Amino acid sequence: MLETRAVWLAYGEDGAWAVEDATLAVRPGEDLCLVGRNGSGKSTLLSALNGGLAPRRGGVVVDGATVGAGRSSRLGAAWAVGLVSQDPESRILGSTVGEDVAFGPRNLGLAPEEVARRVAWALGSVGLADRAAQPCSELSGGQAQRLALASALAMEPPYLALDEVGGELDEGARAGVRALLGKGPLASCGRVRATHDVLDVASATSVAVMAGGRVTWQGSPWDFFCDLDLVAEAGMGGSVPAAWARDLVLSGLPLSLLADPAALARALGPAAAGGIGWCPSAAGPGTAPVDGAGLVLDGVSVTAPSGPVLAGLSLAVPRGAVTLVAGVSGSGKTTAARVAAGLLGPDSGSATLDGAPVRAGAVGIAFQRPEDQTLADSVLTDAMMGPSLPPCDPAGARGRAAAALAAVGLDESLWDRPTWCLSGGQRRRAALAAVVARPSGAYILDEPTVGLDGPGRAAVHAVARSLADGGAAVCVVSHDVGEWLPVADRLALVAGGRTVWEGPAAQGPSSGAFEAAGVRLPLELAVAREAGLL
Repeated sequence: MLETRAVWLAYGEDGAWAVEDATLAVRPGEDLCLVGRNGSGKSTLLSALNGGLAPRRGGVVVDGATVGAGRSSRLGAAWAVGLVSQDPESRILGSTVGEDVAFGPRNLGLAPEEVARRVAWALGSVGLADRAAQPCSELSGGQAQRLALASALAMEPPYLALDEVGGELDEGARAGVRALLGKGPLASCGRVRATHDVLDVASATSVAVMAGGRVTWQGSPWDFFCDLDLVAEAGMGGSVPAAWARDLVLSGLPLSLLADPAALARALGPAAAGGIGWCPSAAGPGTAPVDGAGLVLDGVSVTAPSGPVLAGLSLAVPRGAVTLVAGVSGSGKTTAARVAAGLLGPDSGSATLDGAPVRAGAVGIAFQRPEDQTLADSVLTDAMMGPSLPPCDPAGARGRAAAALAAVGLDESLWDRPTWCLSGGQRRRAALAAVVARPSGAYILDEPTVGLDGPGRAAVHAVARSLADGGAAVCVVSHDVGEWLPVADRLALVAGGRTVWEGPAAQGPSSGAFEAAGVRLPLELAVAREAGLL
């Protein structure tokens, strides 16, 4: 059994308590989902499970052995509890995919044949079997997430601690991970998953809610979805899947129906269709591109050492509109975003803003990994950097930064903190605020809602909409198609380094474009199709 016994955790000698008096227990084969708003202490508690952070009070116990402060004890916990962090790129140790997965088993002193077996099994399990020789530096964010999971699986630990493991994955890959964790050798593994995903919670055996650093509730997914206040406390209120989960519970139906759109549509009938809240037939016509106005990629190609990444990709992001760019992991979305921001020169093709070649700094870009653009020693100072630079008036920098931080939902009590003290979701919003605080004609937001709770996602949606309504060209790169389609005016689907479909967002789901791009329909749209709304 993996246990935390009245654990108290803090960062630094004088740091405030991040986790207070937390007690949890996970048995072999149990799947515990840890939920709560950003900053509630989930990631901190997970880091203690494998010895990454030593408790100030209380203890972590792995199969009867207390994890001490000593190096050997903490190493034992690290081997017994495989941790996949919210920032997978920070844990990459090998130069290639295969070397990274082999690192852990080799340190166990295993025979080369056993190491090779584990590497092959782990990479095959996460869909990276054909990428063992690929440099880790060439992976997309979603592929890096799968690599981190493979590295943990290769250790064959009795327990797994997974922090937003599906956050940067496309819809199909998320479903694959859920299925993987519940079958074969992993079915007997004890699992703790920090998540904001309703489908994760619905597939779990138990749920624990955290708030203010404390575990405030524990119980079954069934009881969790019954309690509207509890769902709201966890930051998961207001979503369509959460409402459907409650409908299933109140109807005495299994939560497993959430994994089957056809069965869900039949089970809930008109309630399913009525709960969607947005469907293409009710949406507006979208915004047509204006020649030369906005951000335009024309025939862009980029080749990495391992092969082509973009192959003649063209894309229009008009002013006054939110353009959603979606595609499976590794399809080229982030590379296209860097070209559009003037940060990466294409091998061929062009990137223009309002008809002129894009120059670095002309387009505001929020990176997929917020740690890559955090520069200052506090949240407010970091947000002030952009509006302090020419041609902005430095006198107004604090006001613009404060307005941006408030818009993304970061409370003033966090502004003086170092960014590394923030939770993953808070850090992502702080990085976004630093980008939008500086005026620009175009903005690119790469996976801006990964790891965010419901209120955080709503705040980011409102920011994107406000920027577009103010006349900017706004490009959102996201796997979370279901949440962004109601916000977006236009949709572009990318596959194999090309744009396979582009047009009004309202037309995309019914056009066959998702199938052409290999993108799995999000649950809301899949149910809408089964209900005859597409």
